[in-house]
Amino acid sequence: MIYRIHPDVKHYQLFHLDADQVEATLGEDCLIYMDSRPTHYLSHWKSLEIEFYDAYEGMSQKSATKPLPDIISDNNGKLFLSDEAYQCLKELLTGCGEFLPVTFGQMSGVLFNPLALAEETNAVDISLTVRDKWGNLNNLAFHENNLKHPLFRTEQDSFRGVYCTEQLKMVIEKNEFTGCIFAIDLADKPPADGTAEMGSVN
Repeated sequence: MIYRIHPDVKHYQLFHLDADQVEATLGEDCLIYMDSRPTHYLSHWKSLEIEFYDAYEGMSQKSATKPLPDIISDNNGKLFLSDEAYQCLKELLTGCGEFLPVTFGQMSGVLFNPLALAEETNAVDISLTVRDKWGNLNNLAFHENNLKHPLFRTEQDSFRGVYCTEQLKMVIEKNEFTGCIFAIDLADKPPADGTAEMGSVN
């Protein structure tokens, strides 16, 4: 089974990269805060301070009462990993992308930048991948036997989604890491409010 990882914004805070800080630290050509393309950043990376906020209240809500997540995705195909989640998952995720150090307050974690693509191993099932007349992705499917990584992205949704195998999902659930909703519906749309049927990890 393949799952799309959604952020559980109903129960946890979401992270944000400040454009001005990124440009001041990494240069004006670095667009990681808005670019979903699978771009390499590690060679010139300098640790950034990320901000957490309540997605229901907006970025101006600095005193959010929701807890911080262990793992959470944004809309540009990146994942925040707490130090504990990073230590647990780094061996499994090595080869899937880059670990970019970040801080938030007095704490630290990593921003995981997935670089493994389903297209690299012909793992997109084109026969079952369907778009509507406006080009919206209504259904997405993969050839699971062709996938070589437990976490990956695809060009089909402009690299915004993060997908994983049953193996990675089981490790996250076993360790009770928070912040993820695992959707079996891979279409480019939000899950049904984090219901149990979507595989919510609370």
